[in-house]
Amino acid sequence: MSSGKRIFFRLAEGILVFLVLLAALVLLLPLLFHQDWIREKIAEEASSLVGGTVKVQAVDLSYLPHPHLTIRGTRLEIPGTTTGTIQSLVAYPRIVPLLWGTVRVSEVRVETADFTVTIPEKAKRAPEKGEEVPAPASLEKKLRSLLDSMARIVPDLKVVLTDGRVDVSGGGFPLLSFRGIEGSAVLPPNGPDVDLSCTGTLWERGSVKGVFDAGSLTGKGQIVLKRFRPH
Repeated sequence: MSSGKRIFFRLAEGILVFLVLLAALVLLLPLLFHQDWIREKIAEEASSLVGGTVKVQAVDLSYLPHPHLTIRGTRLEIPGTTTGTIQSLVAYPRIVPLLWGTVRVSEVRVETADFTVTIPEKAKRAPEKGEEVPAPASLEKKLRSLLDSMARIVPDLKVVLTDGRVDVSGGGFPLLSFRGIEGSAVLPPNGPDVDLSCTGTLWERGSVKGVFDAGSLTGKGQIVLKRFRPH
């Protein structure tokens, strides 16, 4: 057999294998994603993770141009600290693990997220004997634990944000508003890497870019503020 024919048959074989895998994926996805079940499961797991209440309006599964799950109408409430909504959250799973019945998300796109964060007022009394006071070392330990969990559950997840809005109030500080938040972040173990920009109460346009090490919590970055206007 000539080399030209061998290349042709190899190419045809590869295309056939791809079509078989694609057909298997199309058949398996409806079994993997029962929409009502996954909507309730997402709300339940998210509520447990944030220590509050998360409600999801709808979940849609699409196959083209490649499989993705769209979560619409998410509402979040953490008593006393945070309330917010996310209009659309799209998760793109890795293809190969899906064929084995395992969901591994490679990228999440968040569109039109609107959050209000309330900072607790400063305590007007000294801590009582035996009362725990958060220390920098304790907060660092919690952050490391969170990053380690992310590295195990959603390794190298890329998060892309468009049209984000955050209002921060309380804690004796004036209201701070951030609008038009957009950018991306990559989670551990390859991250965290951050590239975000927004308008704000204190500046016309600001951006932050950084690369960090999840183990040591050290890194390097750059913050740029255009027309900074402190109160």
